[in-house]
Amino acid sequence: LKRGEELKELGVNVNLAPLLDYMKEGDFWFNRSFQKSPQLSGELAKSLILGQKEAGILTAIKHFPGYVNIPFNPEVKLATVLTPEISQFKKAMEAKPELIMVSNTVYTDIDSLLPFTFSQKGIQYLKTNLDSEALVVSDDLAQNSLLEKFSIKEIVTKPIKAGVDMLIFSGWGAPVNQALDSFLTAAINKEISETKIDIAVSKIIQLKETLLK
Repeated sequence: LKRGEELKELGVNVNLAPLLDYMKEGDFWFNRSFQKSPQLSGELAKSLILGQKEAGILTAIKHFPGYVNIPFNPEVKLATVLTPEISQFKKAMEAKPELIMVSNTVYTDIDSLLPFTFSQKGIQYLKTNLDSEALVVSDDLAQNSLLEKFSIKEIVTKPIKAGVDMLIFSGWGAPVNQALDSFLTAAINKEISETKIDIAVSKIIQLKETLLK
């Protein structure tokens, strides 16, 4: 609650946390994790989410299903792993976080061809296991791991086709402008579903309205 109140005072209304990836020593982002068992991590996340709700802060749990068993920076090089432990995400969902951020890793037992963010099978796996109407948000799509293997057009259209509601594309200048142009062109050419866009926009607006209550 205290952290949520501090964020509120700073004008922040959405926190892209907690990180629930079940990591072990040797994983690149181990120091960012709770470093606890899945059960305890889930309980800690529940407390954090409920405290943020009380303070009027929206929560995005991340990065489902997890950047784990990855000793290198997965933002630089595309990682391919087996699906990790997700019980901590299920426990955190009991607190009803408003958003779920997904990872850009390839999980061979879900979809061996595409990063989770781009995969219809991946997003369906999320919906099946978390049984949630939470907004699905991409991790940063301007990562070198994606830019090296996919075109800007693919990077902005594949997540939407897969069922991601909100795209994050960090930075300024050329990459962001290219992403916006590619999205608009794809929408005009009906390469992405207008219905999917409308549904996602509606969900985002509804979520924003909760902040005004």
